[in-house]
Amino acid sequence: MAKCIVVGGRPTLQGGDERGKYRADCCHMSMNTIVSGSTDQTVRVWCASSLHCLEEYKVSKPKSPVVDLEFDANKIIAAAGAEVWVWNRNRGGRVTHQMGGHGCRLYCLSCTESDVSVGCADGAARIFDLYSGRCSRILRCHSAAVSSLCVQEEMSVLATGSRDGSVQICDTSTGEIVARLLRPSPMREVECLQWGRNGHFLFAGTSVGRLCCWDIRKQAILWQKEHDRSVMKSLHLQEYGLETLVTGSMNGIVRVWDSSSGNCLVSIRPCDNSDTGSVSRWSETAVPQGGISNSSSVMSPLKQVPILCVRVGSTRILTSHTDGSLALCQIQLQELR
Repeated sequence: MAKCIVVGGRPTLQGGDERGKYRADCCHMSMNTIVSGSTDQTVRVWCASSLHCLEEYKVSKPKSPVVDLEFDANKIIAAAGAEVWVWNRNRGGRVTHQMGGHGCRLYCLSCTESDVSVGCADGAARIFDLYSGRCSRILRCHSAAVSSLCVQEEMSVLATGSRDGSVQICDTSTGEIVARLLRPSPMREVECLQWGRNGHFLFAGTSVGRLCCWDIRKQAILWQKEHDRSVMKSLHLQEYGLETLVTGSMNGIVRVWDSSSGNCLVSIRPCDNSDTGSVSRWSETAVPQGGISNSSSVMSPLKQVPILCVRVGSTRILTSHTDGSLALCQIQLQELR
């Protein structure tokens, strides 16, 4: 059985603030730490055990929702509005860099140790140096906004997906397009991308609910699946152990896939309170003052809320939703194979 605890994306929910005013556009999880970004221009750091909000970082520019982010123990990097914000977690949350200047709305980001790449509304991917804060390269990739991108650092390539329906791979040092995996298609927007761990495979999800896997060595599709036509907003590959792929869609469904074969292992429906299947039940509870423990078994009806971002760990799946909530699901992925 999968057990899920749903919490509000804003810490003021603990004091009774209304839910649904903001979207939780992005989330990340590492060990016992969860970080979320919201349309209220705020990044929040949560403890995954207590569900306490530990840190809060505010984007000071108006109309700059946080659309994507990455973090480590020392810093948080977020794409918000037309700029990339970098906060130092060890210096009281001081902004160390505010990178932009091009005036284009950002849709996504991907980081290495020294660079951050962002997808922009003008169809370009821009690469910024994390130390100087300067834009080091502009890659002209697409005819419409770059809606997703991911860096393969060992191979020095950047995969970009666009609202024009295309997927391309660029050499980050020269800016040359080295492969075109999907041609522009007005009926298909590429919503999410991620490299496989060995760098040989690339996964993509589209606005028509299609999931694709390419073998980069052959520049050919290894497999593709389509369960429904709901927009597939996010995908994430398990970083350690099994290469399990998890996707989240606007119909509120999380799916777990075998990344090598493309077989769907299980679908999780947040609104399903039945005991049918080993991973079909999510439990919800309001967050009382002081947080809650993961042993809570409080159940209450939960509408099927569209999913904007999904992340998977060794035994947990994290999702963020259009009503501003976050959901943390305990699941034994090994039992699905």
